Amino acid sequence: MKRVGFLTDRATYVHDKFLQIAQRAAEQYRIEGHYAEVEKTEDLQTAIARLAKQNIQGLVVFPSAVLVGERLTIVKLALFHRWPLVTGPQVFADEGGLVSYGPNIRHFSASRDLRRQILKGAKPGDLPIEQPMTFDLAVNLKTAKALGLTMPPEIMVRATRVIE
Repeated sequence: MKRVGFLTDRATYVHDKFLQIAQRAAEQYRIEGHYAEVEKTEDLQTAIARLAKQNIQGLVVFPSAVLVGERLTIVKLALFHRWPLVTGPQVFADEGGLVSYGPNIRHFSASRDLRRQILKGAKPGDLPIEQPMTFDLAVNLKTAKALGLTMPPEIMVRATRVIE
């Protein structure tokens, strides 16, 4: 794979950090990084079309509320273009993305308690910061088969979830 598309949401507070990560990864793995940014749902079709014109061979989607909300469209378009889709949120793999790697959301149950405390008047600065402790790697073998890909054993042995 020589050309990889990176899809980000310009409206997220970590947008610049995501772009830096993508640029470093492209440099490190000696691939051409092609970047498309969206700010709202209406930008998605144009961003994907621009990446398609650049002949990307795979797509990485950085997490955001807008992009997660549009996951069905993103997965459908990635499959249409025959792009392996790599994401953070596991819901993408559930819907047909190839691989997702991100925090295990089951371990974030304490965040509900934090929200309750804030709604009851607690100062956010006085509450503990919650960091993810475990991460899940989900692999969608149905998608791999549809794309004609064989997942490397090194990935499969690390997968915490396999969708068959």
